[in-house]
Amino acid sequence: MEVITHVYTKKNNLTEMELLIKKWKWALHVRDINGRTPLHVAVTHGCLEMVKFLIKKGADVSAPDCGNDTPLHDAVFHANTRGSLDIMQYLIKSRADLDAHNRDCNSALHIAVLFADSYRDIGVAIPLLKGGADINLINGDGDTALHIANRRRYFSLEECLIKAGADPNIKNKKGETCLNTKVY
Repeated sequence: MEVITHVYTKKNNLTEMELLIKKWKWALHVRDINGRTPLHVAVTHGCLEMVKFLIKKGADVSAPDCGNDTPLHDAVFHANTRGSLDIMQYLIKSRADLDAHNRDCNSALHIAVLFADSYRDIGVAIPLLKGGADINLINGDGDTALHIANRRRYFSLEECLIKAGADPNIKNKKGETCLNTKVY
């Protein structure tokens, strides 16, 4: 069964959500079976006005779901697949934890690079870098965002990451630096 807050959120029904939150403040933090809050749902469905409303009312911008994905992880994924950066940028402005790791130990920057094949551009990574994301953070494989960009041959992303200060000498769990991970 679907949680009522999530139904209103998906439908971008600000009026009903406002009434619900006015009556039960805790409704902001209700989680579904996957641990997703109304903010996760608003992000996933691309409802920018609902995202703004929920944050204004006090939603936790860095709340992890059962997979440890935060709303920012979802926003970065959808920015890559849908091409819209608005929600991601709003979460960054709202002080979302840019370096939070999900279940796979990927940060938002790792997600930006992992799913960049939709556009293969730097557009999703730049706001994260400007917002202060740790460029040399490692994931569960010991890879930095630069390792991933390098392995996938995303040259524009590699260049962007290096210019932003990524360390090409960091070794992953296999002992590889970016020079070792390059595939030709």
